[in-house]
Amino acid sequence: LGDDNAARWAVEYLAFSFLAEHRYDEAEEPVTWVVEAAFAGDKTIFVVEALKLSAVFVAGRSRLADAARLIGAADAVGKDVHLGRDSFEEELLARVISDGRGALGDDGWERALAEGAALGDTSAASLAREALAAAEAGTATRETQR
Repeated sequence: LGDDNAARWAVEYLAFSFLAEHRYDEAEEPVTWVVEAAFAGDKTIFVVEALKLSAVFVAGRSRLADAARLIGAADAVGKDVHLGRDSFEEELLARVISDGRGALGDDGWERALAEGAALGDTSAASLAREALAAAEAGTATRETQR
């Protein structure tokens, strides 16, 4: 798909659509592609969207602390970028936040958000890749090392 912005948005939307329908196996490839394309490029908006998409994916695989870290990283990376609100995406993120707060408690959720917010771009990319790989494989990451 190259660097075509329209293709990036289309693949991202496809991935979010799969996730909304809990079709995680089908979402795996487009989510991974969006993350790799975002971190290979130089547009902050794509990095922010890739982190949010990763958060929804790993939350669906019961990795809620990783999801919080990814959302925290997305908020920090995108703090100076004006992003339009997409109700579809916001609905999925609201579900992740609700599930995460329920599972981790408010303090645990806030702590994981802060950990993600403290990451730089390179560390956020590493976290996204690590969390995706662990969610896909069903293995441990930082989340289970607490």
